[in-house]
Amino acid sequence: MKLLPDGLASVVQVDVQSSGSRAVSQGKNAFHTEGQDLGCYDQPVGSDRGIQPCRGLLTHKYDCFDVSSWRDKLREQKEQTGKSAHVNMARVSTENPILAGVVSSVISQQNRKMPSMSIRIIPQDQLEKSEKNPAETIPPLLFPRLKNLYSRRAARLRDLAAKNPLGDYLRFAAVIAQAQEIVLYDHPLQMNLHARLVQSNQEAKPPLDIHTLPRDTHWHRLLHSLIAELKPEMSGQALAVLENLEKASATELETMASALFAGEYAQVSSDKAPFIWAALSIYWAQMAALIPGKAQAEMGNQRQFCPVCNSMPVASMVHMGSHEGARYLHCNLCESEWYVVRSKCTNCEQSRDLHYWSLDSEHAAVKAESCGDCGSYLKMLYQEKNPAMEPVADDLASLVLDARMEQEGFARSSLNPFMFPGE
Repeated sequence: MKLLPDGLASVVQVDVQSSGSRAVSQGKNAFHTEGQDLGCYDQPVGSDRGIQPCRGLLTHKYDCFDVSSWRDKLREQKEQTGKSAHVNMARVSTENPILAGVVSSVISQQNRKMPSMSIRIIPQDQLEKSEKNPAETIPPLLFPRLKNLYSRRAARLRDLAAKNPLGDYLRFAAVIAQAQEIVLYDHPLQMNLHARLVQSNQEAKPPLDIHTLPRDTHWHRLLHSLIAELKPEMSGQALAVLENLEKASATELETMASALFAGEYAQVSSDKAPFIWAALSIYWAQMAALIPGKAQAEMGNQRQFCPVCNSMPVASMVHMGSHEGARYLHCNLCESEWYVVRSKCTNCEQSRDLHYWSLDSEHAAVKAESCGDCGSYLKMLYQEKNPAMEPVADDLASLVLDARMEQEGFARSSLNPFMFPGE
């Protein structure tokens, strides 16, 4: 990414190689049947160090440290059952190891055996009186709370920058987030979304679908206001990028927005993308906060995309407080959050081959959940470990874990609004 400070990519790589830490999987040994039930934990699957012994829980007659025998047994089991018994370690081909698989990580959803759930937003006037205040234990959807949204993110980014090898870039992102807070309140949005909600409900589609919703020029005003706020804070290449965006025509801005929403990141300069997305995010968050409806969980399409806008998550957060223990995915565009159970992959909804990775211990506040079925991973942030955690900020500050996951062969199934793939 061009806006990274000089040497940032090398800093991440050096930190990965010289820190002495390994991505430690707290996942269960998938090929030890009893181990799955008794909490038998393994070392990183596929590690040259082999697999940690299971203290009498082995169900196969071979030495757990004999890596070649272990692989042979897995191969035999796969041939016999037609199923992979361990995490898929196929290496992801990408030019950027930190952003491995961001573009190609949305895996084909064929041959799924588990029932899938979707979240549908019902207009308030279509709800029965008995449904208006249901006794829900876990709300399926949380619309964005705009008050101090971006200022909290900016503060968290600044705090994380203090002791992070990516500190310069985190501070840069904090400047953008703080400018978003100012622009959000300088340009309030008034819009009646009732008709849109009724139509989307009939079509069973997200009401603010990025692929079908006509964009108002309001987001152009947001972008130009954002540029005006940021120019005094920028210099060098970043300032040149802002000046270039300031001169872009409405058609050029729409073309870049459409490319980003279509996942065609190579069509947009990676140094412009964060600014464009920042303005689009304000616009979509404003609309999401105005939706006059209520979410219901029901059978249907899977939940790997935001039920409000159909964009990707940035990370998942395990909440504390009234929703303690519930895992919500945080949208990287409209800032909504939607509930997904913790016992299955957020990308393919399988549950048989999940592993959890961290750079220190099983009690880490930031982990990566990997799936051996689809080969993807998504970060999990544990709010109980640190109440100050913020999805976008803490995801961005833990890029070293992304680099580790790429080394283990997994593809990221999410996208951070401050880190787009390069051309």
